[in-house]
Amino acid sequence: MSSMVEGDGSVGPDGSVGSDGSVEGSVAAGSAAGSAAGSGVRGLVFGVPEPAVVVSAAVADLVGVDVEGLDVDARLGLFDELEMVSRLLGAVTVRVLSSLDRSGVCEERFGMTTATFCEQRHGVDRATVRDRLRVGRVLAERLPRIFEQYSSGALSWDRARLLAGVCNSRNRDALAAAQEQLLVLSECEPTFKVWAALVRDLARYADGDGVEPDEARSRVGSRRCGDALILDGCFVGTDAENFEQLVDAATDRLWRAYSADRERCAEIEVPSRVELRAEALLELVRHGAAALAARSGRRPPSEMSVVVDADHIDELDPLLAAVLDSTGAARHATPRDLSGIFHDHPDAGPRSGCGCDTGMGALVGVPVTTRDGTRLWFTAAQWQLLVCHTNISEILMDRLGTPIAVRDRLRHPSREMRRALEVRDGGCVFPGCDAPPGWCDAHHVIEWAHGGTTATTNLTSR
Repeated sequence: MSSMVEGDGSVGPDGSVGSDGSVEGSVAAGSAAGSAAGSGVRGLVFGVPEPAVVVSAAVADLVGVDVEGLDVDARLGLFDELEMVSRLLGAVTVRVLSSLDRSGVCEERFGMTTATFCEQRHGVDRATVRDRLRVGRVLAERLPRIFEQYSSGALSWDRARLLAGVCNSRNRDALAAAQEQLLVLSECEPTFKVWAALVRDLARYADGDGVEPDEARSRVGSRRCGDALILDGCFVGTDAENFEQLVDAATDRLWRAYSADRERCAEIEVPSRVELRAEALLELVRHGAAALAARSGRRPPSEMSVVVDADHIDELDPLLAAVLDSTGAARHATPRDLSGIFHDHPDAGPRSGCGCDTGMGALVGVPVTTRDGTRLWFTAAQWQLLVCHTNISEILMDRLGTPIAVRDRLRHPSREMRRALEVRDGGCVFPGCDAPPGWCDAHHVIEWAHGGTTATTNLTSR
């Protein structure tokens, strides 16, 4: 901000300081509502107190400081001062917002709440503004001594916010009586995590009815963003400790495995810690699903379901295409036969120099979608691993996309099929063999690799 403040404090309509110490705006108060309706609240200009102009100019000058050119002590000192300034400005912001909210000026002049006004004018999240208003209101009404220390910069926003969050109508009197002790505790315990745990324990102890049940429930949400799945959750209590220990232990195991592989082959890269945690979490989910299926005696659930349009079989990996088209013509396909079946992703990286145009290491597209129609992208290696062990179901649909027939393309016969073979064959059907049913296996008359179906009409006991 480049406004100049004269010694007498007088300015004109261009945004300088008036005799009362405020910066006059180019929009009069009486026409503010009309301007808001015409061009939005971002275009409005309001009067600014002189101290705010001075602070803004000082901060603008500070932005140009060469931080790297300062010695270590100067940088540490600058950080301390900036932390204090940030606390003070944050406290002033909360007080100003609270005052505006109590006066109802935003609703009266602009027809919107204080939080919505801040969002429209400055682009901030209205939830953040509402959180500031809540903290300011709770501290001012219930914990005035805490609010005083926060306003002076002696207490950080994080600690003030936590104190406001644990204060309710049932423990407010006890916490209000213990404000000095809470401030001493904050001074003596610099670690936020430890201090927060102590404060929550005190708040629970002071709350005769205990915390609300909903506050202690773990929760996890998920949402899709393009090709990515974003998880957002919170684990509390023993769930948090259990989850953290399990994931950390699995992450450590993966790190040791990658490190051992790297010692044997220097070309292997060890993933970052966050990448290892994602891999560990996925492995825990897979192992848990497999263990649950083993205990229940049921077939393990599918790890992923994809949809392949039969009209595009020729564009697929020949190994999977041979299974889908029941001809088996491509069962002897080599890696070089994969050339040309993958389509470059717009953001795909360079292909490998192996001589076979498989897109190894880059994202490639195949005519495969999820059940909701989302196009999937794989590396060639991922696609080969995906089709290595697959269960295939054929779904016949009409022109409108309505399924009219379904048939599973399972390779191994089910328990019901084996029982039917026992009744029908009575044992081995090979001429001259009298082996009982319990000694026999179910074999395909027309081999599976040659397009034979897994049905009792194509199975025999031998």
